[in-house]
Amino acid sequence: MENEFEIRMDYTIDDFYAYWKAFVQKKGGRIPPKMMTRAEAKRNSIAALVLGLLGFAGVFWLHHELGPIAGTHVYVLLCTLLVLAGAWSAYRNRGSADQPVYPYWVQGSYRKFQKIGERDLFIISEKGFDAHGPGVDHHYDLSAVKNLWADESHFYVDLGKNAYYMLPHHNFTRGDPEALPAFWIAQTGRPVLPVSPEGKELEAFVQSHIQK
Repeated sequence: MENEFEIRMDYTIDDFYAYWKAFVQKKGGRIPPKMMTRAEAKRNSIAALVLGLLGFAGVFWLHHELGPIAGTHVYVLLCTLLVLAGAWSAYRNRGSADQPVYPYWVQGSYRKFQKIGERDLFIISEKGFDAHGPGVDHHYDLSAVKNLWADESHFYVDLGKNAYYMLPHHNFTRGDPEALPAFWIAQTGRPVLPVSPEGKELEAFVQSHIQK
């Protein structure tokens, strides 16, 4: 078993997306809300756009057949909003169906991260959890870590009060991420918790790593 794990913070936008799905759109350990797929969002966008255009056509037809009608400007405004919303949503959901639509929080967090020059370094060992970097130099005993959360490709060190350190598997520079669950349980006697319990897939993933 590895006795020390070193992780250098070098996040991708997909890492921020994973964090958003784990802790921002919901609380850790909760089942995530059902999200529309890109294909569903595209269909809804096109439906709104077509409905808005049909509304315009109907208003102008009535105006042509019946003359000026009181309150027409309200319907025109609603049709305009439908067209604009449909066009904006269709543009936002452009691309292949299997490509995620990153929420604004994810995009903004990733842009801020890219502006950081020096990257933080995290170390997990029998001595505890250490975080080093620009303006950061913290040491925590493992007993001070509230929880260790996991999804299929990340660990999250939970220090309480919404303070999390994200540890993607691809950022491990020393130690095998697959050995971390067993190390954590051996040191703390506490389980690694799935951030989004959905059936048995993640439970099987964590248990398989514990037994290695």
